[in-house]
Amino acid sequence: MILATVVEPCHRTHEQLLVTRNLVDNLLRYTGPEAAAVRYELKLFKLHILLNPVSFSPCQLLTFNRTTLVAAVSTVIRNITVMMYL
Repeated sequence: MILATVVEPCHRTHEQLLVTRNLVDNLLRYTGPEAAAVRYELKLFKLHILLNPVSFSPCQLLTFNRTTLVAAVSTVIRNITVMMYL
């Protein structure tokens, strides 16, 4: 339950990033040469999406992505489970 509560927002954000990438690719594909300024902005946005990975950084102290959140939460749950059975 805790794992799903913590990781699910990261997963939804990652899924939305993939949808946005597909939408930008489709817009670039179907934007004609007469809209050069729009194509330029779309290319910049696509580069921004590709080069900046999705991560969460509370107070700019730590940076979490989906993998580190899963590892941290599962470690805490495992340790609590082990301590309960001792």
